[in-house]
Amino acid sequence: MTHDDIPQELDEQQVIQNLLATKRTSDSKSLEKEVIWASLSGLGHNDRGLVVYTTCALSSLSLANIDALSAYPFLQRLVLDNNHLTTLQPLQHAASLLSISAAYNKLDQSALKHLRASSSTLEKIDLSFNQLTSLDGVGAFPYLTEFHASNNQVKAVTRGQFEGLRSLTKVVLQENMIASVDADAFSKCNIRHLNLSKNEIAELKFVNRIQGSLATLNVADNNVMHFEPIVNLMLLSTLDLSGNNIYDQAELLMLAKVPTLREVGLIGNPLCSLSHGIHDVLDDDAASDVVLDDVPPPKKDTIAEQHAARKTIVAAPISKERAAPPVVDQSPEEEDEGELNALSLEQQYRLIVLHKAPNITKLDGVDVSPQELTLSKNLKGGADRTHRQEVKSKFLVSASGSAASTLRKSKTAA
Repeated sequence: MTHDDIPQELDEQQVIQNLLATKRTSDSKSLEKEVIWASLSGLGHNDRGLVVYTTCALSSLSLANIDALSAYPFLQRLVLDNNHLTTLQPLQHAASLLSISAAYNKLDQSALKHLRASSSTLEKIDLSFNQLTSLDGVGAFPYLTEFHASNNQVKAVTRGQFEGLRSLTKVVLQENMIASVDADAFSKCNIRHLNLSKNEIAELKFVNRIQGSLATLNVADNNVMHFEPIVNLMLLSTLDLSGNNIYDQAELLMLAKVPTLREVGLIGNPLCSLSHGIHDVLDDDAASDVVLDDVPPPKKDTIAEQHAARKTIVAAPISKERAAPPVVDQSPEEEDEGELNALSLEQQYRLIVLHKAPNITKLDGVDVSPQELTLSKNLKGGADRTHRQEVKSKFLVSASGSAASTLRKSKTAA
């Protein structure tokens, strides 16, 4: 394929993929015995007590087939990444595999069928960057602990595909075409880490089936508008909701209902784009505590705009320089007004989130500073405002006493 042969409507990424596919096809090779011998490592015992090689690494060799591997049925760990494979049929009699990685190939869902001989042993499968359109067949591996199938063409996660895989703790399905995940898709599973980012998912009801185990949930760059189901997640510590359609400030209240939650990503959502001051938002708190389903969301930013926002709307650290002490008759409200008006809209957005969810310690990849936490607590009559003058007076007295003591010591030393 020459540059002149490239259709004008193809974007740059598609052009690169097409050129690579053409080159890879022309450079395809068959697996030779000498190559296998050079790739074998690790000695172990098979089920007959015989000493055998257990590991074979065959990455980036432009392999079009692996027929020669049929002579090695006792392999336990196999790496076939970055080749030109369209089938794993030569492995249909390999009954001892513990892990297989065959990312960056041209495999479809039949690959799972060809691995069934190892259904009682396989613990890790990586089929990322292939051509899977369905996840049927995953349920045939009851001892599976990790399953990776990112960058494929899967359109749905349905009931029965993962059901009952009690050993499964990590699932990575990012950048597919998934528009729906059945509410019972992960029934009887104990998944701790779930990555469904860069898909087309709108509802999160499926998390209810793994509420007792899920610790990390990544659903960034989807179509999520409401995330109330997360309140049932008893162990959730990390949640990425970046790049979705969340626009209602009341949704933030859900974050505070998950006491274990510490890290949250929200950048790229409509609610992060404040068009007015922080006090206007807080004044609407009472009215916005009820989530309205019938209010149409603002237009969602394009993926490019969302990723640009990730780079530009990162909260800058709040200045540690303190203004001169206020006059005695200045009220706490006036103090807050002066401090908050000096902040950027991005920093004000962070304070709004922390005001509603004080349990968060990292927001959009940036650690929450003690100063941010204090300011967020003081918003709209925060808990520590009542005793602020008393605390401040004690602080000033203590500070002046320390200064006087230091001065006396200096004079004595002189």
